[in-house]
Amino acid sequence: MVNMTKKTLGSIVTDLNKQQTPEMVPVLVKASEMKSEYMGNLLEAVDRGCKMFTGDFYIEVTSKKEKLLDRVYRDMFTPVLACPAPFWDQTVFRYNRFDGQIEYLWTLPGMNEAYYMAEHAKEIMKQPDHTGEKQLLGFVIMAVNGKLTKMMKKYNNEKEDSPLLVS
Repeated sequence: MVNMTKKTLGSIVTDLNKQQTPEMVPVLVKASEMKSEYMGNLLEAVDRGCKMFTGDFYIEVTSKKEKLLDRVYRDMFTPVLACPAPFWDQTVFRYNRFDGQIEYLWTLPGMNEAYYMAEHAKEIMKQPDHTGEKQLLGFVIMAVNGKLTKMMKKYNNEKEDSPLLVS
């Protein structure tokens, strides 16, 4: 017997589109993304990185928007040797091999969401923070004022005035 009450991903996304303003849904989705599946993928990426690198390394999580489903994102977990440059739709972790610890460095939302947050910063700061929006806004501000780039250069043992290489 088929369970007719189970909703498909498409119908859930359609319901969300009707309920919330388009500007805020991606930010709220990004802020509440830390779940068991996410952590499992992160630990799997750390395991791959331990096999690839002998010292400390980073896990870059990039979010890609699903082309066919609005507001559905797929995360790609990539172990990298150097700390990546800050970019939109990105989360970065650092793995310290000596301690065996994963350190959360930053998350940046998509560019449109970041601009929305910057324009509404005062309203965001006035509201209670149940979703991590204030922390996310802090990362957006750090990206705009160059502090995340300085942090990246520090982790990569680069001089603060060294040019940022764009590939």
